[in-house]
Formats: sequence, C-alpha cells, structure tokens
Amino acid sequence: MDSTTEIQPPVPVVRRNGWLKVLTTAAVFYVLLLVALLLTKNSNLFPTLAMVGSFMVPVAYVAFIYERRHLSRLAMPTVSLAFIYGGLLGIIAAAFLEPFFIRQLNLGAILRIGLIEEFAKILGVLVIARRRRHDSEMDGLILGAAAGMGFAALESNGYAFTALLESHGGAFRPTVEVEFLRGIACSVGEDGVF
Repeated sequence: MDSTTEIQPPVPVVRRNGWLKVLTTAAVFYVLLLVALLLTKNSNLFPTLAMVGSFMVPVAYVAFIYERRHLSRLAMPTVSLAFIYGGLLGIIAAAFLEPFFIRQLNLGAILRIGLIEEFAKILGVLVIARRRRHDSEMDGLILGAAAGMGFAALESNGYAFTALLESHGGAFRPTVEVEFLRGIACSVGEDGVF
C-alpha cells in the first residue's frame, strides 16, 4: 500500500426489512396466544397477549426507523433506552401532571393532554441525550420516535388492561379491539389518537 492510498472505513451492514420480520413474528405469536387463550380459557395468558399486542407495532416501528440510521451513529442500546425511558417517564409524568390540568374533558382539555404527553415523552429523550454527543438531526428523530413508541406501547397496554377490567374480566374481545385500533393509530401517527 502506498502513501497515496486512502483507507476507507468499512461500510455498515444495514439489514433491510428486519422491522417486517419483527412485526410478522410478533403477529404470529399474538395470534397463537389469542387462540391458546380462547381454547384453554387460561387467564394467565392474558398479560402476555396484551403485552405482545401493545408492543408489536411500536417495536417494529422503532426497528424500521433504526434501519434507516445511515445518517446517525446511535447504537441499538441507546435507542432501546430511549424507548424505555420515553415510555416509563412519559407514563409516570403524564399520570402526575394530567390531573392538575384536566378538570373536565373538552377540546381544551384534549389539547392540554396532548401537550402534557408530548412533554412527558421528551423527558425520556433528554435523559438519554444529556451525556451523549449527537451530531446529526437523525439522532433526534430516532430517539424521539423511540421515546414516543415506548409511551405508545405502555399506554396501549394500560388501555388493554382497562378494557379487560371494564368487561369484568370475562370478555377478551374489547381488549383485542383496543389493541388493534391503537396498533393501527400508532403506526399512522407516532402514538396514535386514543
């Protein structure tokens, strides 16, 4: 090798459509869990069914975004932490803040809930990004999407549990419907419209 030859960094291997594998695998397990629950009436399967249903679209979405990180150097553990912190801090902050600002449900209250929840998700990103150097806009997009999806997954899980409680534990159909609708809404607009 002569002194004029420049060494090129290795090209990162980007797996395309890994998100589709995540979504397909989760959907297959969701259907298997639902069938097992309906056939066996084993209520111990319900928490797993609700968790898989609530997390399958958000996790697949984060995998989709992560696959397009060619403008970012974020590692998967960092993105995973944004998902976890965004979800957990977001849910906790929203639970504490919403009662202070919401007295009755109307258009103004819905807007305030939206602002509170968006602020709460940002907390997760701030916790992750505070000690790391981020030099691309893609970093913020990926971390923000991961935090939003973490919040969406946990919020959907809460709605699924509430649907089960409101049916007095006897009907799984409302839970499946809630998860299906929130999964679709989650894929359209960060964490949906519910």
